[in-house]
Amino acid sequence: MKAMRVLVLAAVVVALASPALANCNPGKNFGQLSADTNGYGYTYFTGASNAFSDMVGRFWTPGFRSTINEGTLDISQWLTFYGPDKGEFNAFLGDAQVNGCPASDMVVVLQAAAANGKGAYFAIGRVDEVSGPFNDFDYTRTSLNWNMEPIPAPPMNATRVGNTLTLNAHLSDASAAFHGLTGVQPTGTITALRLMRAVGATPPGPLATNWTYTGNSGAAGAAFGPFTFDCASASAEQDVWYAIQLQFVDSVLSDYVGVPTQVKCNSGLANPGGQPKHHKKH
Repeated sequence: MKAMRVLVLAAVVVALASPALANCNPGKNFGQLSADTNGYGYTYFTGASNAFSDMVGRFWTPGFRSTINEGTLDISQWLTFYGPDKGEFNAFLGDAQVNGCPASDMVVVLQAAAANGKGAYFAIGRVDEVSGPFNDFDYTRTSLNWNMEPIPAPPMNATRVGNTLTLNAHLSDASAAFHGLTGVQPTGTITALRLMRAVGATPPGPLATNWTYTGNSGAAGAAFGPFTFDCASASAEQDVWYAIQLQFVDSVLSDYVGVPTQVKCNSGLANPGGQPKHHKKH
């Protein structure tokens, strides 16, 4: 294991010494390697899928999402696993696949579908730029180890009169997944939670593109309603499902939704569609 870590460190040093291929010149790095007493950090994926096909990674400079971002640099190119649920992210920002050159402030988001297929997990961090021998954006400054946290399910109440469901929803807190410097509040980076809807005998899976935005969003802890759904628009074997999509700074939306809540059109009962596995503490 020690030898593997030395190889990763060597790769970062080589990247720093290499000429930049994109707009970062000289090149910069970000990740969970630290030159000081913080040492090495990990991100724990307990409950989340460890298959890269189930993951999406994003990073950008706040205020410049459209021009300074991950480009085509896939998460498989900057996340390394040291076991089934223990990963570490590090990247060279001078890579030609990166758009622009992050500066001053940077957000990184890791997302993964739940291993059990119900919802998704995420972790998000934000640090300022401090040049160092390993990383210019050192995320061990927030906390040494990160945990992927589940995108929360929306608690809901529902009643039915005729074909009309009347619903009230509550937006749960997602701030446990935020990693920021002292004094930096999660609400400046996780800016809203959006209520999404799907109709079917089963939920369509956690990809947000499979869901429809209801037009309802708010901060953690917000409650809204009543709003309605017409059960006549669903066939006899179909129910309506609700899930949360996250909105980050610069109106960046999460690629996944959380655990769905099922509302049965035949009885008007709202039930969680299965809870994610709680991660072990590290």
